[in-house]
Amino acid sequence: MGPPKSLAQISRELHADVVMETSLARRADSIQVSATLVNPATQKHLWTHSYVKPMRDLFGLQQELVEAVVSALVGRVGSNVAAAAVSPRTVAPAAHESYLKGVYYQAHWRLPEAIAAFESAVELDSGFAEAYAGMARAYYFRAFFGDMSPTVAMGKMEFAAGRALENDSLLAEAHAQMALVKMLHEWNWPAAERSFRRALELSPGNAQIHHDYAHFLLALGRQHESLEETKQAEALDPANPMLISCVGWHSLFDSRYEQAKGYAVEADRMMPDFWAQVVLGWALLGEGKPDSALLALRQATRLTTSAFASAALAQGLAVSGRTTEARRILRDLLARNEREYVSAYDIASIYAGLGQADEAFKWLRRAADERSTFMVHLAWDARFKGLHADPRYGELIEQRLGLPPGVRTVALIKQ
Repeated sequence: MGPPKSLAQISRELHADVVMETSLARRADSIQVSATLVNPATQKHLWTHSYVKPMRDLFGLQQELVEAVVSALVGRVGSNVAAAAVSPRTVAPAAHESYLKGVYYQAHWRLPEAIAAFESAVELDSGFAEAYAGMARAYYFRAFFGDMSPTVAMGKMEFAAGRALENDSLLAEAHAQMALVKMLHEWNWPAAERSFRRALELSPGNAQIHHDYAHFLLALGRQHESLEETKQAEALDPANPMLISCVGWHSLFDSRYEQAKGYAVEADRMMPDFWAQVVLGWALLGEGKPDSALLALRQATRLTTSAFASAALAQGLAVSGRTTEARRILRDLLARNEREYVSAYDIASIYAGLGQADEAFKWLRRAADERSTFMVHLAWDARFKGLHADPRYGELIEQRLGLPPGVRTVALIKQ
């Protein structure tokens, strides 16, 4: 992993003028937290304090710490900035411990374990809104990469987000998860935007919500706005490898392949992951470097058993002229689809790469029926460029997805 980074180096990478150092210790049913604000340039301590609270008051401790830090930063203890905060409720220590496990598992892409941990948290505390929101997020990721049927995953996601909102109507993450359901499953574009805007109103500094909203804007062809949201997300959380990979994916929209490669490589350096390798492979295909692209796509399949990565490799092989291996992977995925869920959209991408338009459209229509999560990005997905002139392509985008005609025009211009 290399030597530990200095405080000055960390602050430069995070574009931070002030850094908070913390320590945490747990003793039986109590918790002690010490926090210090440091000027990384001078190493001067600007503020320091310690707190000891019962474990059940952990969320109260979090809010108290936030209020104190805000007050220290604005230079006025008891500032009105913190006065508007809602009084937190207590959470059972065992429930909070399960929640933290869920957060950890989700960050390390162990999604079934994350879901189990969040379920345990809400079984122990049925009013734990944050745990419901975390569960919704885990189901979103399972749907996004085709690990579960979107109908099943989005149904569970909607339920969890709804329970989160029932318990805390001001929880921004829950509004954001509901926005994703409306965007990806209902294709209700106005309702999705309202939920995204409400989430950002409640938590304007939440990088993940800016990132998700950028996905929404990308689907609608509003590239300039999407880019602004992406920049905000990156500035707020520059050390998140999943987010950095997605910034690279967004760069493919208007063929910024060099930029996409840079983000993919950076994300992979932070944490080797199949998504970074897929984005890298797509960028290299866009540059006309099939050999290098296939190396990246093969690496993606080594990092996951997901059908998503296998389909990305098969499509890359197909457009690179290596159709025998592409067809072998396609046969494997079709057989796998008889036993478990495989995204129809992924299968359609392979047929498109092989130049079999009728089969591609057959599977795209099936993807629309099953609400494949990538369907909303069909207008600009370069894997389907060969289908653009076919009237069935416009029909899917404008009539099935309900996207305005301008979305297809923008995508065609960009590519």
